[in-house]
Amino acid sequence: MNTPAIIYDLLNDYAGITNIVNGISPFVRNRTIDFPAIIYDIQSEDIINDSTSVLYHTANIDISILSRSQKEAETILEQVFTRCSQFSGTINGTCVRIVVDNISREYEAAEDSSSQGIFITNVSIIANLS
Repeated sequence: MNTPAIIYDLLNDYAGITNIVNGISPFVRNRTIDFPAIIYDIQSEDIINDSTSVLYHTANIDISILSRSQKEAETILEQVFTRCSQFSGTINGTCVRIVVDNISREYEAAEDSSSQGIFITNVSIIANLS
């Protein structure tokens, strides 16, 4: 199972998200991608099996929305929440069920005093894949 590709396709195949953000990438934002952007990080994956086979696995994933304005971050959050909240379907031949576990917000000040900082909204999801 390629969990990073499944999460990328989950987010990238939803026009409500791709019409707003400039890019979606795992782990870090590519410097060539301007804001707003989404990055995601697979925190952990647990394999659930019995004595003969893998039944399914579950993954804890953090999705970070990076934006230069709080209003824009909230607009993107609405779309990510709509896409992920109670998602159940097939992605890349894998049955996927997702629930939103947690939402948090923070602000990162700019490294120089001349530019706007970054509003970061984190959405933690739990994905069951089989």
